[in-house]
Amino acid sequence: MAYALKKLHTRHRDILRLHVLGWSLTDIVNETGMTHPTVMAVIESDMGKMVIEDLQRQANRETESVVAQIAQNANVAEQYLGRIIDGTEHANTSLRARVCMDQLDRAGHGKITKNVNLDFHGTLSAEEIQNIKAQAREMTTVVQLDEEDSPAASPDPGPQDAIVEEGSSDDEQG
Repeated sequence: MAYALKKLHTRHRDILRLHVLGWSLTDIVNETGMTHPTVMAVIESDMGKMVIEDLQRQANRETESVVAQIAQNANVAEQYLGRIIDGTEHANTSLRARVCMDQLDRAGHGKITKNVNLDFHGTLSAEEIQNIKAQAREMTTVVQLDEEDSPAASPDPGPQDAIVEEGSSDDEQG
């Protein structure tokens, strides 16, 4: 037979609230200072079950409200990010690049990284080293940002100081 509560006291409401929040029985016992059988009796009582249902309905309504607000904010954020990307919203190049990269990353197109592991045993001449450097420069180019777009001039500096473009050379910069 379930423990018949005639009246819910503050301590009983605390037990029920913690139960709805997902606390374990042991944690509720430790927090409230009540015994394990008392905590179980309060949770299993008819009055306790009604309060639990009410608390869960209230939590569900609040959750639905938060989800709706997040969806609305996401819509506004998407429009704002779109304006930053297309240049109609004033933003420096570094910020636009970060926004674009974040959007691509969230769409499943993460940053491309290439790792080349070479085991080399021997010595290279200065001329061979220069040839390797020249080949590397032909494969990638570092594009310098304008001074106004540099992270130092930006109120919100980003981690990128430059953008690497593949397939171009230093000669193409102008």
